[in-house]
Amino acid sequence: MLAKTLAASLVQLHLDYANSILRGSTNIRRLQTAQNSLARIVLPSSRHQSFINLLRELHWLPIHSHINFKLASITYKTLSTNQPIYLRSLLDQYTSIRTLRSTDQHLLDRPFVSTDFGKKAFSY
Repeated sequence: MLAKTLAASLVQLHLDYANSILRGSTNIRRLQTAQNSLARIVLPSSRHQSFINLLRELHWLPIHSHINFKLASITYKTLSTNQPIYLRSLLDQYTSIRTLRSTDQHLLDRPFVSTDFGKKAFSY
């Protein structure tokens, strides 16, 4: 139990730091490998047990899902509280020319970006 707490607080913190910048890159595999190794250390298990089951037992999201969750929660908090201002200014509501069924879904407008670096921006 103590090992789970230490692993979650120390190592997961470092895995989580600025990982949203790596979204869509190949470096996510390295972070996922580190998380899988940590799960194998924390939980005594056989070599043939799936990493997905180990992560579920620890209540950890895989790195890719964790990045998406973190960006979604930051976006939700920014939209619901309008704070911080610098992030709120980057998010624009989608407005359609025609009346659509999706009008009441509060969709966001995705800006046009031509580079891979631009696709890593918060506004995209």
